[in-house]
Amino acid sequence: MLPQPDSFKVLTPIKPEARLLWVADLIDKGDKLWCHSMIESLFLPIDTETILSMPLCPSCLRDSLMWHYSTSVELTVKSVYKFILGQKGQASSGPSLNLSHGFWKGV
Repeated sequence: MLPQPDSFKVLTPIKPEARLLWVADLIDKGDKLWCHSMIESLFLPIDTETILSMPLCPSCLRDSLMWHYSTSVELTVKSVYKFILGQKGQASSGPSLNLSHGFWKGV
């Protein structure tokens, strides 16, 4: 998750060799530093700069999935519902979200 406005995603088109990478794969486990050469070979300069500017935890924790839009960082139906309502309120153009019964059947 990158601190990019709105998406938290890299801007770099994903290369086939990067599809199954975890953040831990981009860190030199011995030195506990970013693998600069690997990051520079996989990402555009704007993403490389963002990634390399992020501090690393010295204890090398395992990767985990988190939901940014919840204070508990856990994905729940309630947190997704609040997120969707927030997005619906911000949408000034484009297709609107239909929160009717049919929407929840598709989730």
